[in-house]
Amino acid sequence: MMKCLGYPALVVMLAVQLGGCGALTEESKRGHFDDGTITSAVEKTLAADQRAAFTSVVVYTASGTVYLTGSVADTDAKQRATDLAKEVAGVRQVINNVQLGTGAPA
Repeated sequence: MMKCLGYPALVVMLAVQLGGCGALTEESKRGHFDDGTITSAVEKTLAADQRAAFTSVVVYTASGTVYLTGSVADTDAKQRATDLAKEVAGVRQVINNVQLGTGAPA
């Protein structure tokens, strides 16, 4: 009788543990973003913006941190670049080293 109770309990425990592992795997897949993919998405987002010109902004991503360099016309455009980059999936942090005025398109 003890063997009969032990086997179903083992099956239930195994099912619960394997189900939990599957959930963690799916969660980790959703949470992982390739740096190249993030860079491309930020570049596309900046290029599509109608409020500011970001043609002189260079985007680099490392471990989910986006680095912005180059130049923009004013402080509003610099802040907008940060805000837009933060909206991209997978971005953990934005370091905005964009300069004002120098080399920015008129």
